[in-house]
Amino acid sequence: MTEKRYTLGPVFFFIFLFLIWVLLSGRLEIPALTAGIIVCLVIVRLTWGVFFVGTPAQKEGQPPPVHLRILTILAFIPSFFRDLFISTFEVAVIALSPEIRIRPGIIGIDLKIRNKTAIVLLANQVTLTPGTLTVDVDMANQYIFIHSLHLKSDEGKDLIERFSRMETQMRRMLG
Repeated sequence: MTEKRYTLGPVFFFIFLFLIWVLLSGRLEIPALTAGIIVCLVIVRLTWGVFFVGTPAQKEGQPPPVHLRILTILAFIPSFFRDLFISTFEVAVIALSPEIRIRPGIIGIDLKIRNKTAIVLLANQVTLTPGTLTVDVDMANQYIFIHSLHLKSDEGKDLIERFSRMETQMRRMLG
């Protein structure tokens, strides 16, 4: 059973990428579809072993395998866009106010996630959110350093809580 899941994973990933290609390109002509197939095959070939590790014969010291939970990912999308909208609004208010009062700062937060793929996705999620930026990830000590445009408290408790929520969602999505 495990062997079958591993071999079907890249196929499902290819189908997902190809559907995204068709939706974004909006073309159903043979040249466009052929280009999509080639691009999607190259992406699957280059990324599957790097980001979606976890072969049936997992070696000692390898990170745990990533198991995508599609329904949890679909439930995550509205939450991500809500956070994106709120953060965009907060940054717009700061930028448009006549007197800019910001309290920028960098906070180090202990990571609970150990999988490198999940950490990369989490760091990108932080960076995609307006007003925050992932500065560094210390894999040896399991820390992530985040720059915030406006820390609402001295200790950055609001940022730590928001990051903790993001990390919990990421853990649910990637098993």
